[in-house]
Amino acid sequence: DSFMGFVIMANAVFIGLSVDVSKHWKGWLFFDLIFATIFVLEIPCRVFLGGVREYIVGSDRAWNLFDALLAASAVFEVMIMFSQD
Repeated sequence: DSFMGFVIMANAVFIGLSVDVSKHWKGWLFFDLIFATIFVLEIPCRVFLGGVREYIVGSDRAWNLFDALLAASAVFEVMIMFSQD
């Protein structure tokens, strides 16, 4: 959880930098791809560690759904950015 907290904070910093410093630098796509990959890989790790049943119907199911939706939106954003290049 501490690692993912750090990743979320780092992602927020990079989003702020990408908006404030240089919107059109192509390097931001690399960072977005890295963060999206980490967010997506978190899902199978949590399923592996806690089990499928716990992930889907456990006490944290709402948070798990929220995480999955955020990971999907990160992937969608990267796909849009790739299609614009």
